[in-house]
Amino acid sequence: MKLFNYVVKFSKPLRFFIDNITFSKKEQSKLNEFLSKEGPDTLLLVANGPSLNETPLDKFDTLGAYSIGLNKIYMIYDKTSWRPDVTFCINGLIAKQSWRDMLSNSKYLILPWKVRFFIPKLIRDKLLFFKMNNKQSFSVDVRKNVGSSSTVTAAALQFAYTMGVNRVVIVGMDHNFVTDKPANEITTMKGPDVNHFSKDYFKDGALWGSPDLAGSEEDYSLAKVAFEKRGGRIYDATIGGKCQVFDKISINDALEMFKK
Repeated sequence: MKLFNYVVKFSKPLRFFIDNITFSKKEQSKLNEFLSKEGPDTLLLVANGPSLNETPLDKFDTLGAYSIGLNKIYMIYDKTSWRPDVTFCINGLIAKQSWRDMLSNSKYLILPWKVRFFIPKLIRDKLLFFKMNNKQSFSVDVRKNVGSSSTVTAAALQFAYTMGVNRVVIVGMDHNFVTDKPANEITTMKGPDVNHFSKDYFKDGALWGSPDLAGSEEDYSLAKVAFEKRGGRIYDATIGGKCQVFDKISINDALEMFKK
C-alpha cells in the first residue's frame, strides 16, 4: 500500500498533464453547454457526513431547492424523497467503485476526466467531465479547469461559482473524521464506516482515502474569498459541524433562504 501511495503522489503532475491534452472538444462542448444555463441564486450543497441523518432534506425538497449532492449521496435515497439536481465526484476510488450507482440515480453526473478509464466509452456520453489542474487553487471558470483540492466540497464550490450562484448553503459537512492514518493516504476500511451517513458507505475491506482536514480548510478559505469578492456568501448549516471557515447558520435559517 505504501508503494501505491508513493506512485499516486509522484505521478500526479504527469497524469494531470495527460488528462488536459486528451480532453476532447466533444467533452468540452458538453461541459460548456451545461454551464451556459443560468444557475440558481441560492444552491444547496449536500455533503456526506453522519449529520446528514439528522438533516431534513425533505423540507429542502418541498421548497424546490436546487442542489448538488456529493459522491455516494444516492445511499441516503431510501430515507428521503429529496434528490439532487447534480451528483458531483472528484475521487477516483469512489468513481471506480460506484459510478454505476451514481449514474443510475443522477440527473447529471459530473466527474473528472481522470476517471474515464473506469467507464466504458459507450457510457461516457451520459456523463459530464471536467479537467483538473495540479495546483491547489480556486478556479473561477471550471470550463478551463478545476483547481485541485483536498475535498470534493471545495471542487463543487468552484462549479457553483462558475454557474453564477450567489449563496451556497452547505449541509452534511461534519469536518470530523475518525482515523489513525496520515492525510491523503489510500487505506483499507476496517469495520463499519463511522465517518459518513451510512455505516456501509465504505464497506469493511474497501479502499478509501484518509481526509486532509487542514488542506480542506485552506480550500474553503480560497472559496470564501472568491465568493465574497463578488458579493456572494457561503453558509454552513451542518448540524454539529466542526468547520469554522464559513458563516454558521441554523437549519431553519437555511430553509428560509429557499422560500420564494
